[in-house]
Amino acid sequence: MKIQSELDIFCENIRYLRRIHGLSQEEMAQCLKIDLYSLKQLETGSVPEDIEVTVLFAIQDSFSVPLSHIFRQLS
Repeated sequence: MKIQSELDIFCENIRYLRRIHGLSQEEMAQCLKIDLYSLKQLETGSVPEDIEVTVLFAIQDSFSVPLSHIFRQLS
């Protein structure tokens, strides 16, 4: 199932970006403009139902990752 594997990669990329930039989960949640619980869900591979597309733009702006790369393996 291609969609699920892309969502898994997206979740892995969030954890990867947080770690390589040396951010705590709290700091990362602030960067993405989401609550800590939602970030923890994302980092464990679960996309919260209330997640908004603005997270994608926050990743692009905060980490200079083009939208076209967010669902590709970054590490």
